[in-house]
Amino acid sequence: MRWVEEEAYVDLLVDGKSVLELIPDVADRITPLAKRWLREPVLERAAAFLGQRENASPLGPDQIELAVCPQCGDLGCGGVIARLTVTDTEVVWEDVQWTLDRENEFDELPAPEPLAQAFPARIVFDRKQYEAALSSALEMLATGPWCVPPPSESWNRRLRRLLGFARQ
Repeated sequence: MRWVEEEAYVDLLVDGKSVLELIPDVADRITPLAKRWLREPVLERAAAFLGQRENASPLGPDQIELAVCPQCGDLGCGGVIARLTVTDTEVVWEDVQWTLDRENEFDELPAPEPLAQAFPARIVFDRKQYEAALSSALEMLATGPWCVPPPSESWNRRLRRLLGFARQ
């Protein structure tokens, strides 16, 4: 794992090489471990890398996101997912696939499309080393500012209230 300062995200490394370099045609994508989005969803994504998935997601319980849209983090904009298997001694990424672009933002997440042969069919990590690397990623994410969630009321209503144009 390494921190990419200019984009504020944790890059995933396999044998010293960025996962994004292993995936063809993802020059404009980033990993899902980025501070540009809200903290809790990013930490949930990090937990998913260990097979811990608490919240409902368009992904299956054994899938993780490797590359997502840099603007919104949504797989519907085109991203890369992998099947994750965690055993007592190993962590395996396999069945790496593209998610297709949505035609409509209200459509369900489209069916994945197999990735070109450039990405290894199966990547096996030692579980202890993998967990140490993920712990390092969480430390990188723990420092510095995060995106702040919007207030519960609309910005327009809040502004009107603050300026005295709306009743409290």
